[in-house]
Amino acid sequence: MEKEDSFEVPNDDILGGIKSAVERGETLKEAMVSLFNAGYSKEEIEDAARKYMMGKTEESLYGAVKKEKSGASGEEKKVEEKKDKLASGQSPEVKKEPKSGGSDLKKKLNSPLQKKAPQKVSKYEGTKKKKGFEPITIVLILLLVLLAGILISVFLF
Repeated sequence: MEKEDSFEVPNDDILGGIKSAVERGETLKEAMVSLFNAGYSKEEIEDAARKYMMGKTEESLYGAVKKEKSGASGEEKKVEEKKDKLASGQSPEVKKEPKSGGSDLKKKLNSPLQKKAPQKVSKYEGTKKKKGFEPITIVLILLLVLLAGILISVFLF
């Protein structure tokens, strides 16, 4: 117990960074690696990730229980679903409405978030190297030789 007391509350910056990264579509693991590369300690990142996961679990369980207990009409349920989908950062097409609380909730928690497409930063792979000299290169080389000759002649004569 003393060991747990010695840890500080996870830094809000780290927790905010994890939330932001997950909302952008990164996995939790990618977000943690990114924060580690930014210089945060591994323990603080893991604590913040645990806190984030506990918060997500409580939110999803609370939302499922709330939906089951409420006797709302179909339109009210759709509005609540849309709010929950927007709060979790997923598009409405990805999530499905849980029909029963137990097994569907487990599937929903275990399903990965949207896969992010790999970004292509540059198009250097697609460029072809040209063989031979271009005309502008030949002109610049001749100009360089001419100017070097003029400079040498000034010092010699």
